[in-house]
Amino acid sequence: DVVTDISSWDYRRNLLRERIGLIDADVVCLQEVSPLSFEEDFAFMKEDLGYDGCELFKKGRFRPATFWKTRKCDLVGAPVHKDRTLLTAFRVVSK
Repeated sequence: DVVTDISSWDYRRNLLRERIGLIDADVVCLQEVSPLSFEEDFAFMKEDLGYDGCELFKKGRFRPATFWKTRKCDLVGAPVHKDRTLLTAFRVVSK
């Protein structure tokens, strides 16, 4: 069934990989990632696309996450979380 295929997580994860790869942004912010499967769900960010990332899971089922291109910027300090916001500060990597 086509509707089942496009609503599956495998389909949506592959679509995310494709779109994030095409955009090639230095920083990517996502909402509502799951702490139960974060590492597995977004392994492609590091393995395929060259990002590092952090998520903040304090309470609630889904939380925000930030990814950054390791060749473009470094994380300056620990992320700050307030309500449903994850703040991250970066330093541009010298070329």
